[in-house]
Amino acid sequence: MDPFLLPSGRTYQPLPLAADAAFPARVSLSSAGVSYVMLLYPNIDAAGFAAAPDIIALDGARDHLVMRLALDPPGGDRRTLRIRKVALGQEIDCGPVFVAFPGPPIAVGNLQIAKRNLNGTGAHGTRIIGGIAPR
Repeated sequence: MDPFLLPSGRTYQPLPLAADAAFPARVSLSSAGVSYVMLLYPNIDAAGFAAAPDIIALDGARDHLVMRLALDPPGGDRRTLRIRKVALGQEIDCGPVFVAFPGPPIAVGNLQIAKRNLNGTGAHGTRIIGGIAPR
């Protein structure tokens, strides 16, 4: 995916997240020469899981994606900057950077997870699109 621009005027570099990754997912990334670690995990309603379709929309109505971003300095003393429920199109202020998961028209169906990608890899239809931008 190419970088994307949100109405704030910030240009976001796409997260290096493979579509066939297992979730929860850990992503290493950098912005302006600073290293970060992002943890992404779906919070899925356990009561409705068995009846849910094979592809679950993480739209926030009942099921959603949670993001944790931490500084990853060379010395290894990680510090969490933000833990937050993800909402489409909302820019998340994480101190030195912003994180966003764009909604339409930039990306449609960009927060969905395949049941088979929960603790398992493979191309099953998971689609998580997000980005990071410097302050």
